[in-house]
Amino acid sequence: EKARTTDPATANQAGRRLAVLYDKFGDFTRSASEYETQLQLTPNDAELLTDFGYSHYCRGDWANAEATLRR
Repeated sequence: EKARTTDPATANQAGRRLAVLYDKFGDFTRSASEYETQLQLTPNDAELLTDFGYSHYCRGDWANAEATLRR
């Protein structure tokens, strides 16, 4: 989080990594927010969509997991 505020050039990369870290800590509200922000910047990023789909899967949100992974 500090890296994102310290160096704006790394903000996007930091946001992507934070989303995954939030998932690992079970903070799905914050991870979803990070994923949504990143998807606004790069809506067709396959790696990002896969991570977000897996995040939905880990929460048991099967419908959104499938929709995101199909995207």
